[in-house]
This record gives sequence, C-alpha cells and structure tokens, in this order.
Amino acid sequence: MRNLKRALSLGLTATMISGLMVMGSSAASYADVTSEQNLEAIEVLKSVGIMTGDEKGNFNPEAKVTRNEMAVVMSNLMAYNVKTYANTSPFTDVPEWAEPYVAACYTNGITSGYDKVTYGGSDSVTTGQAALMVMKALGYFQYQSDFGADWQLSTVAQGNKIDLFDDVDSPVKEAINRNELAQLVLNALESGTVEADDDTIKVNADGVTVEAGKVKYNYITSAKDYAEAIDNKTVTNNDGTMSTGCIVELGEKLYNGDLTKKRTTDDFGRPANQWEYQAKEVGTYPDSADHTFTAKVTSKKLYDAIGKTAAEKYDMNVYFNGEKVEKYGKGDLYKNKADDDSDFVKYEVGGDKLTDNGVITEVFVDGTEEVVTVAIMEQYAAEVLKVYEDEGTITLSDLSETGAVDAKDEFETTEFAEDDIVIYTYAKDKIQSVYAAGKIEGDVTSVRTNTNSASGTAKEDSGDNFVVDGTTYKYNKTMTVKDKLQTENVNNGVVAYLDAQGYVAYIDESAVTYDYAFVLSMGTDKDQFGSDLSGNKGTTVYARLVLTDGTVVKVETDAKFSEIASLKNHIVSYSKDKKDVYSLTDRSHAFDLADATNLDVNNGKAGMTLVDSASEGKTSAVANANTVFIVAESDSESYDDYDFSVYTGVKNVPDIDGDADTKAVVALKDGSNVAKVVYIQDAEVSGATDVVFAYADKTPKYTKDKDGKIFEIDAIKDGEAITLKIKEGSAAAKKLVTFSGFTANTALSMDKAGEEYLVALKGITENADGYVTNVRLYDEDALANQTAGKDMDGVISGTGITDKSKDDVVTLTKVNGGSDKTYTWSDNVTVAQYNDKSDKGEFSKSKMSSIKADTNDRYLAVMDDGVIIGLLTEYVAGNDKAPEGGVTSGIIKNKVANVDSIDAGYTISKTGKVTIDFTVDVPEYVPDNAVVTVTGDLYIDGDFDGPLSLSATGGTVKNGKATIRMTGSGYDHDWKLTLDNVAVSYDKVIVKYVDGDGKALSMKAGTTATDTLTVSGTAADLKFTLNDRAYTGTGSYVVSGLNVADKTGTTVAAGSETTVDLTSPDAFAKGDGYVTVKITDLKAAATTYVVDKTAVDGKALSTFGVKDSTDGAETLTVTAPASINPGQSVDLEFKASSTITSDATVYEYVLYVTINGTEYKVGKLSDSNASLTMDNVQSDLTISAARIDTVKKLAVDTDKSSWTKDQVVLVFNGDVNEATVKTAITKGTINDGGDLNKYTVSGNTVTITVKNGTKGEFAENDTLTLANTLESKDDSGNKTTAGTITLAADGKITVA
Repeated sequence: MRNLKRALSLGLTATMISGLMVMGSSAASYADVTSEQNLEAIEVLKSVGIMTGDEKGNFNPEAKVTRNEMAVVMSNLMAYNVKTYANTSPFTDVPEWAEPYVAACYTNGITSGYDKVTYGGSDSVTTGQAALMVMKALGYFQYQSDFGADWQLSTVAQGNKIDLFDDVDSPVKEAINRNELAQLVLNALESGTVEADDDTIKVNADGVTVEAGKVKYNYITSAKDYAEAIDNKTVTNNDGTMSTGCIVELGEKLYNGDLTKKRTTDDFGRPANQWEYQAKEVGTYPDSADHTFTAKVTSKKLYDAIGKTAAEKYDMNVYFNGEKVEKYGKGDLYKNKADDDSDFVKYEVGGDKLTDNGVITEVFVDGTEEVVTVAIMEQYAAEVLKVYEDEGTITLSDLSETGAVDAKDEFETTEFAEDDIVIYTYAKDKIQSVYAAGKIEGDVTSVRTNTNSASGTAKEDSGDNFVVDGTTYKYNKTMTVKDKLQTENVNNGVVAYLDAQGYVAYIDESAVTYDYAFVLSMGTDKDQFGSDLSGNKGTTVYARLVLTDGTVVKVETDAKFSEIASLKNHIVSYSKDKKDVYSLTDRSHAFDLADATNLDVNNGKAGMTLVDSASEGKTSAVANANTVFIVAESDSESYDDYDFSVYTGVKNVPDIDGDADTKAVVALKDGSNVAKVVYIQDAEVSGATDVVFAYADKTPKYTKDKDGKIFEIDAIKDGEAITLKIKEGSAAAKKLVTFSGFTANTALSMDKAGEEYLVALKGITENADGYVTNVRLYDEDALANQTAGKDMDGVISGTGITDKSKDDVVTLTKVNGGSDKTYTWSDNVTVAQYNDKSDKGEFSKSKMSSIKADTNDRYLAVMDDGVIIGLLTEYVAGNDKAPEGGVTSGIIKNKVANVDSIDAGYTISKTGKVTIDFTVDVPEYVPDNAVVTVTGDLYIDGDFDGPLSLSATGGTVKNGKATIRMTGSGYDHDWKLTLDNVAVSYDKVIVKYVDGDGKALSMKAGTTATDTLTVSGTAADLKFTLNDRAYTGTGSYVVSGLNVADKTGTTVAAGSETTVDLTSPDAFAKGDGYVTVKITDLKAAATTYVVDKTAVDGKALSTFGVKDSTDGAETLTVTAPASINPGQSVDLEFKASSTITSDATVYEYVLYVTINGTEYKVGKLSDSNASLTMDNVQSDLTISAARIDTVKKLAVDTDKSSWTKDQVVLVFNGDVNEATVKTAITKGTINDGGDLNKYTVSGNTVTITVKNGTKGEFAENDTLTLANTLESKDDSGNKTTAGTITLAADGKITVA
C-alpha cells in the first residue's frame, strides 16, 4: 500500500522529487519520459490503449489536454464504439475527428457543453473537469443533488474520499497536462465502481427524485475471480458483515481481469506495483519514498525521519544495491538512535559504510504492515561504450574501480551517443537506470584532502573537496582516493562529471592531470663562468621533449646536471615559469626506456603487455579511454627525424606488437595499474588494416607545404583505392619513394625497372595530420623461409595462373621463377587487381572467385604459414582463358530487406550470362496496368557491386503479382549474388469512391470516373459522376492518399460530373495506398436494383472448367432476390444441382464468379448453398461469368518421387503439413530389417532415411504405409487416401 496520501485542494501545488533517470524497460517506450514523470500511469495506460504517444515516439507529458482530447481519453477508457455515435453531437464547434468521441461522452453523460451548441473543445480541460468525468465513469455524480452549491468543491471532496488525487500535482482549477491526467486515470482504474442506493431514490410518475436530499452510493462487489485482478478489498455491509465478494475496481470491470496488479518489490528491494495486461508484463514501479537521503545517513537522521514507534517496533528491511543486509533488523535503529556520526548500518554491523555522498537512500514506512524498508542505491559513473541502434540498446564501460557494470550488460535506451559520460545504478546483475552526468570545467583554486596516508583510504567523515569558480565540490562515494584531485592540481584545469545531487562521480584525468612529455634527449651548455666540480653549479640543462600531441619542443630546464640520468628516456610531467624555463618531474614507472620484444597492445582491449622484464620496468598495465600512447619511429642519424603518432584511448590505439628493436616505458595513475601515458618506440603498428598493396615510385606526384614535399603514392586498402600522403624524409618515404630497390621475389618490378614496384604492406602509421610517417613491408621471401625450415611467411611472386580458383585452391605459375605451386587461402583474404591500361595505373578490389586462368598476368602473393592472405594480380592483355563449368543458380530472397512481398532468384550460365527474376506480390491498391519498379543494392560474394533499378512495364500485373527480369553478361558462374536495401514502388494507384461509412459508391451508367492516379509525372484533374439512380441531393468530398494535404469540396451532385482540381498546384498519389474519395451528406434515392444471372444460372459445370464427365454434367443454380434497395446488403447463393466430386482424385471444386466486372471467390461448390454477400449495393448486379478450380486430393506424385538405398523421396501434389508426416508415413516392410530414421519436409517433398538393420539400406520391394491422416499445409482439410508405398525397380515409386 502507498502510505502517504495527498489531498487535493483548490489551491493544490506539488513538490516534485526531481529525477533525471532513464529507467529500465518501462520508460523506454517513450523518448521524452523519465523518472520525473508518472511512469507507472503512463505505461499502464499505454498498454491498454487509453493514452498513447505520437508518431515520433514521444508521450509529450507536459502538453496541456484539450476538452476534445479528454473526450478521446474517456472514450478509450470506457471502450465506447465511437463509430456508432458519429454525427449525433449537438455541438457546432467540434472538429470532424473529435465529433464521434465528444458525442459518445455526451450521450453517456460523461461530459456536457458550455451551452446547447457550444462544447469548447479547443479549451484546456482543468483538473477538476477531468476528475468529474472519471468519477462519472466510476458511477458517481449521476444526480443533480450530487453537485451541491459548487461542483468543484463536491468533486474535490468526493475525489479525496476515494484517493483519486494521489500523486496528482495539478491544482483543480488549472489546466491539466498529459502526465497528471495519466495519473488521474490510473487512480480511477484502481478505484471501486459504485451504484446509487435504491433506498435513497424514489421513482414516481414524474421521474426520479431523491428522498433524503442526496444520493448514497454503494460499492459494486463480485465474488468472481476478475474482481481480485487489481485489488481484493471487501466492503462492510449495512448489517456489519463483510461482503462475500470484492469491490469491483473500474479496471477490473473494463478489462474483465486481463489487467492485473500485484504488490511486490523491485530489484532494489523497494515496495512496488507490478502490472500485467493479457498475461504480458507492463512493468514494475516502486512506490514514492516517504523519505529520501542523498548523503550519509546516520542512525539519528533515520530515527528522526521515521519516529520512535517505527524505529522501535516495526520490522526493518535494509537493501544495498538490491541485496538484503541480513544483520540489520528490528530494534537496531532504536538502540543506536543517538549516534549522529557513523553510517547507520556500519555503526551496527561494522564493515564499510553503505550510505554517503551521492548514494540515494529511500525509506518506506508501512504503518499497516508495520515494516520499514530502506533501499540504498549507489550511483556510478560510466562511459557509453557501444550504441546498438537497431536493438535500441547501449552498453557501458565503468569509469570507477568500484563500478558494477559488465561490458556485456545492455540497457534499453536511445538517448545517448558513444563516449557520453553517464551515471547509472545497478542491481540484480543488470543496469537499472542511466542518466547524463552533469559537467563542470574550469581552474582549480583549492583542494582539500582528508586521506589516511597509512592506509590510502578516505576517512569515515571525509571532507575531500575542491573549488572551481568559487563553488565547492564534494565527491560521490564511489570515487576512490586515487581518483580524486591532490593539492598539486591547484591552478590546473579540471573537467569533472557530477551525479544528479551535484557530487563529483568522475574526473577526466586527461584534462586535469599534469602536462606530460617523454624526454627524448638531454644535454648541457656550460655557463661561461664555469661549473663546480659536481657539474651542478653554473650548468644549464636542456631537453628535447615529445609532448602528448606528438610535437617536439627543445626547452631550457631547471634540472641539475646530476638529474639527467634520472630524467632522460623517462615520461615526465612539466610546468614552466614566466621565462619559459621548464620544471620536470619523473612520472615513469621506476625505470628507463626498456626492451619490449613481447609488447602487445590491442585495439579496444584494456590489458596490455609492456616491457620484457620486471627488473627493467612494468611488464603489464591496463589502458582506458584516457590513456595516451606516443608511438615513435626512431632514426639512427638524428632525433629531429623521429616520427611520432599519438593515440588517445583504447578505442583509438591500433594493434601494436613488439619485436627485437622495440622499447617502451609507462607512467601509471597513482596507486593503480592504469596507464596514463605509454611511450613505444620501433614497434609493429598493425591497427585493423588487412594487407595493403601499394605502387612504390621514385618519381611520384607531390605537393608542398611549410614542412616540405608531401608525396602521393597509390594504394588499395580495405578494398578501396586510396592515395597515401607521405612526408618527405619520413621512414615511409625512404621505403616507398627513395628506396634503393626491392628483392625480385618480394615486389613486382614495373616498366621503369628499379624505379617502380608493386609492393605489399603489413601496416601504415599516420600522424595527427593524417600523413603517413612509416610503413611496414612484407619483405621476406616466403619460399626461401620454407626452404630454410621456417614457417612459409612473407611474399612470393610470378607470372601466370594455370588453374583458376576452385575447390578452395589456386595454382600459381613459376613461383619465384621456379615451378608451379598450388595454395589455399584464408577466409578474409585480401584480393586486388592492378590495371595499367591507357597508363591509368588503377587499383581495384577483386575476389578469389574472380581469378581467371591466364598465362601472362603477374601476381604478388602474401603468405602466412603457407596460406595466401593477400593476392595482387597485375592485368596483362591477352591469353585470357574462357570460363568453365555449368549453370549456377541461387535464391536471394534472404537479402531482400524489409520487403516480404518479393521472391528473387538468379541463374548464371557457363558463358557468364546472368538472369535475375523478381516476383512481386502487388498490393490490392495497385492496378494491373501499373509499372512496378524494384530498386536495391547488388552484392557479389558479399561485396557491393552496384545499385539496381528494374521495372515491370504496365500490364504485367496478373493475379496480384508482377514479374521482373534482369539480364546481363560478364558474370563468373561461381559467383553468389545477394540483394539488400530492396524497395518496391508503383507509378499509379487505384482511386476508390466511398461514403461516410467506407462503403463503395456507384457511378452513373455511361460515364467514366477517374479510376487510377499517377504517383509522379503530369498531374491531371480527378473526375467522377455519381449514380443519380442511387443518390440524391448535394454532398461534400474529401480526397486523401495524396502527396499533398487532403483536397475538399462541397459541390458533389448526383448525376452531374464533379471535377477535383489536382493541377493547382500539382498533386499526385502518395503511392502507399488507395487514393480515397470520401463523399458525405448524399441521400439514397428511392429506387431498386435487380440481379442478372442468366449468363451462369442453369449452365453445366463443364462450361466453367469441370473436366470429369459426371460432375461436369451437373448444373449451377443461382438464387438471388428479385429486387434490392440502394445500400442494401444481399446474399447470392450458389449450388450444384446434385452431389459432385464423383472423381476420387478430386478433393473439392472452388467457384469464382464475375459480378459487374470484378471476380469474387464464392468458395467450395457442392449441392448445399454457398453464399456470396454483396454489401451496400448501389447498382444492378450482373453475373457475367464463372470459373471452377479443381483441387486435387492430396496424393503422392509417383512420376516425381524416387528412392535410393539411402533415402526415399516422396513428392506430393501439394505442400504438406509437417506435423502430420511422421505419424502418417510409417514403416511397412523393410527387408533389411531397418527402421525409418529421419523425416525431412520441404514444401511438397518428404525425404525419409533408414537406420539399423543389416546394412541400414532401402531395397527393392520394401514398403511404407501411408495413412489417411497426412494433411495439406493450407489447413483446408485435404488429406491423403490410405495406401501402400512400394519401392519398385529402377528407383521408381508405386502407391496402391
């Protein structure tokens, strides 16, 4: 039960507990709903369809509710069939869309107007008006005496009695918003329904009068189960006994038990309501807390909040992040009530404190059950790791060492982007809520630390804080000592993130900690006055620093000569004075730049391996989003020629591996294993790049900037032709521009021997400006390595391919000038082609299936342990070999995205000709003469090939389907084709004419109405003439389904042509449904219609397609009324003159008839009547034709069925119901002694295998038993005839 009830008064105001949280699951339905709103009410009303959001996924909780909108809510609440109330409202100011709802509420006494004709629907509804409406729905205010002297006072008084205003914070005279209305309506659903007491009412001839001056209302009760769905409260009868049934709440009455509520606890242990609708959970919603704390809670504070009785006598349940604190219970608080120093749990049970800054403690006091519940919820800082837009979820990465989240935990929200800093709560192994963290930034002017240096942990009453812009900020409990600022951070900038209570939950260390650098070199310049013997006095020390942005500065320092050894090749923090003299502080983890042969850094992975020996430095550490990696390519001649690349965070650093030349050093975050800065020199930087092929050139194109030439080298990377921009003098330039030459087997020499080569690259290193500073070549001879007994890693080259790629191998000719060799390739092999036709020198992406047999194409293959991981072919004209193999085919429906109405398949001939066929299920609003267009993206072997746009010309739509064919040439017959992003469009749609109830209207005989409208092109007016035999008077029209606003007019006269202007401006069909012309206000003409059945009545069934001579001799009988009134619905009856289906192979005959040019399916034809109902008849009916489809009895097609020793394949004349196969087809006689094993069903084909027996094989004369229980898949009741299936000679099947 909720324990605090708020009474609504005329001057009601609300004190909202602010909440910014996006809650789990329940709030995810609406993008604009947070814990600040009435989540429970909004979600429950959404589930039952009373109040829903807009098309953008928003609920608009703060929007005011108009009286028209209130009528919609009440109609939804009471489940009125509003269509039946259309055009019955007396009010003249109600728009068409709202009129049925207002009329329904007015007719049922829920609402009234300002006067007889004015409703005021655009005015905002007040809280009092809304409350009165819902109480009328409950059964109150049925008589004038209920309203008293002031209806608002009476409304408030009665509403307070039934708790209608619980958690409704809107004053009674003010406009109510959607958020408050949702709560009001939910309260009504939870309130009991009532009826007037007969004893207070006297009925006389003049009507109803009230004897006692005011009606008494009694609760309606019921002993049925549905009356306990929301609450099981009973009522006391007048004689003092309890009612035998429970009070029927409004929600129980309306939903007959489908809407249920039960009391439970949420994942944090808070008392809560759990709602379900139609057995599906809507959500679990905690009660409003009686007391909320956001800092440390002492025993005294808690005692003062809940009082003596609760502290001493009530049960006490304490939960910490959803887990119950077992040692704290009844009486403990009362015993410790004087303590105002320690956390209340710690004071009693010891251990760590549970409450503190930024920890939300909610207290619930239940006086009825005599229990106090305390829910303690920590808040943690995290970074949004991944956003899964398709699933509408995110994952988080903790920014606190005390955090609880796992990177696999997903949370349902679309409100955040990757790298956003958020605050979350966690319980029961899942994220419970997430909200955006507040952010501050500025200069730190003061830092207070209160840390126990002996233990490294904060004291119990930690006053740690810092000051920015005059504001003091304290820390959230989850911040550890090493996460906090220290006094040395004074005068530094800070970027910090706050929880909702203003406590600091995370400090962006990359923005607030020291300025870091790597000391590349140090030296001295002896002062002219000389130095002392130690070298310290009179000596100025200089340093070459690599900053964390990759720049190099040469600076004067205040270091002593004796400190050079302890600073050089170390990571340092620095500051500088007014004279630009730098002070350096060593931040390296204990040692100098050390050997790092085994260095291993992986993109996206926190753990990393660093230097080789613990005696030389830190062997491993953890990186996070703020770790700075300085990656250097050294130069043996000059420090100034070093190249540096900088990466910040584990998401951005590439894969880096050490080798014999690699060195590294790290600076760690104080007191942790988290790396702040890592300096790595001469390592293999791989990133996520596959094999890269490049055109090394001694005379490439180039541009110039202030630093010199920028060379342009062509390459292909990740399947895309690119240009590498390489700095003059860089390591990359030395390898790809000023090279001295490549070995014959590891590069392809081009036309200018010794000056141009095709080469393979392991990886590319770029600096912050996007220039390539270094590349790593595949420069080992793989064949030579294999000969030497090593792994076959490296490069091979040659000329000619003798066998194209098939069976997962390719044969390369004259490998390294020697013999031909055959290799397989990896799953993610990189394949490219270089084509120098017309001296264009172009790279293009290729695939292994495209490799053709060719005697003069050259190749460069990259090998990994004898497997090809990269293959570049250089096209050389001539000697291309024709493709081999037969026709291939496939189905590409599985790649047709979001369009269920398309089947697509393809074939590729051995000569490379492709045919792609599309079959489109055309919607009923598309005419047969429409042009159907299919667009999409074509993929070959998973690689994008290009867009498609194909059209079926007008007139190709038949029986609701359109077939489109694409043909082409130049395709490899081994290719697999798939489609994605497929869309279907139509150039025109059908125009339909209906009355106000949606029934079809008839046109005047001899006139032509616009029956289709184009989607684009040349606009044309829409014209029609209504049947003046059916209608009289003048009506109004609304034309919808256009690409512009609806067209309206009031000039429709039956018998006269009406023109709708669609050319000023141009208007076309929208294309996604009918163009509908709705005409209202016409009256039915006094006329009748007849049915002309002469074309089919009494005709032999053979006339309509029945081939059996006996059945075909029977006749078709049609029964129809002699006359039909306009607008009447009429049943036409059809039957055969006698019993039919004498043909044992026929299951049924299905009749179709054509009436007024349209074909209708009547259904199964027999000697009993089959009916066809024609609604809203507005013209004579002419049955001009009929046809009969013969449905064969389900049976085995022996011509298509077969068997082998391994399996029996039974092909039926129709698709079969898989669920009936195994029991309908059983073992007869298996001469081998085996048993039937596996049944596989695919459409109309059943495949059966055998097991056990002597050989486990089928043999000639074996039999299977077919029962009469095998059903067709269409659930029509069509079944097989019982029989014996025999395996005959030559793989044939017989059935007898």
